[in-house]
Amino acid sequence: MPLLENAQMNSSAKVRQGVVGLFVANGLSFLVVGLSYLALSRILMPADLGLYSAALVIGSFGTMVLDAGLKNTVIKAPSAPTRDQEGVLVGLLLIVSAALLGILIAASQPVSYLRPEVQHDYRFLVVFGGIYLVSYPFIIVPTAILERRLSYVNLAWIESVGLLIERAAPLPLLLWSHAGVHSFAIALLAGRALRVVALAALYPVRPRFPTKARLGEVRYLLVEGVWFQLAMATALVRDNLSVLLIGPLFGKQWMGYYAWGLQLCLIASQAFVQIASRVSLPVLAQSEDLEHRWHYCLVQSKILTILTGPALLVLLAAISQADRALFNGKWQVATALLPLLFFRLLPGMSTTPLGILVMVQSGSRAYARASVQWTVAEVVGAVVMIAIMGPTGLAWSMSLCGWIGFAALARAAGPRPNRVVQKLLAEITLRPSLLCAAIGAAAVHYFSARNILSLYATGLMSVAVLLASLALEPTLRKMLVPHAHPG
Repeated sequence: MPLLENAQMNSSAKVRQGVVGLFVANGLSFLVVGLSYLALSRILMPADLGLYSAALVIGSFGTMVLDAGLKNTVIKAPSAPTRDQEGVLVGLLLIVSAALLGILIAASQPVSYLRPEVQHDYRFLVVFGGIYLVSYPFIIVPTAILERRLSYVNLAWIESVGLLIERAAPLPLLLWSHAGVHSFAIALLAGRALRVVALAALYPVRPRFPTKARLGEVRYLLVEGVWFQLAMATALVRDNLSVLLIGPLFGKQWMGYYAWGLQLCLIASQAFVQIASRVSLPVLAQSEDLEHRWHYCLVQSKILTILTGPALLVLLAAISQADRALFNGKWQVATALLPLLFFRLLPGMSTTPLGILVMVQSGSRAYARASVQWTVAEVVGAVVMIAIMGPTGLAWSMSLCGWIGFAALARAAGPRPNRVVQKLLAEITLRPSLLCAAIGAAAVHYFSARNILSLYATGLMSVAVLLASLALEPTLRKMLVPHAHPG
């Protein structure tokens, strides 16, 4: 028993150290990405940002097909794959990557014939998506093994520096070169190359040709990964309806408005959500106690709400004046969508840890089933609301359907779903920080909308409201104030 307790203590210490590293690295990278985002908002027109968002969606769908749920399957598997099995996985992914890239290239001819006006745009999409496809096999396997080992510190810095290059480097290229929209592809190539080289130095994996016998050895990972892949595919669909529906129906400009609003939501909230997601899976997978898993889910929902809810409310109050002062009102249409997009994020404070709990507790099939139900509701709701209200209908649908996903995951989490819903709702709504932030944000919006406050004063008041809201949370105070423990 002492050995087991020591192992658990060492594992907990490693997780805490990793989380600190993730927060520091991700915090710095998201700060730089946020500043670059502000600059890009001044330089790019909505149509250009819409094209870039379409390129990101193609990259996401390509890596989703390549991933096939392997990363999560490797992390939660009872035993780690052997070195030979790791090489087979990389070799298989390279073959699939080449096939997908070939399909993208082959599709350029019919696309040019049917829509000659988008020929240049499609060429950019092929280049951008190809970089994702070629690099991903060399990233996913070593990343999965390192996450399984809870080596978050090294991963955090590799991924954060790579993200900085991918998202911030386009700015100087756009300003000082003639690359145009291809600046995003050049920056992506540099960032992905850095990730591949750094991961190879940290945990090298030699690709092996996937013969029939070798594939048989990794079949258990591929079969289990199918359900993860289904869940990922449906999540990609519902998270990118602005590209899949708004783009074809209303054009690049409306797609750009949604891309701008959703990117703002990403910067404001996803740093903490991503950390919670990747830390939860190995921690919960290595715990056999249901009560511990459930308690961990509740605590994460509470912390995510505390760290992101007030920030989103304060940002919402100040963004209209910032758009007028910094961007000459170019994003006015997008700012009108933000209250609905932010409201969608409220259940997201629980769906992230709840989804991980379902994955570990009820299995990948149950998680995929809940994800499919959620996505069907999202697609149907989006189609109906768009037909009634036009392009803004998607934002209304998203704000409502997030709660359907919350209910679907709660049902999949196990027995007594009503109890799950009640406890999680209490954690994400009955928070003193949210009440304080709501009142303060309303005051900020009132004074800034009437030009009583300058942009600088609005920023200072917003920061004061945010700090006051966070200070009201006992949970956060306990995390920040060290306690003396008896020796």
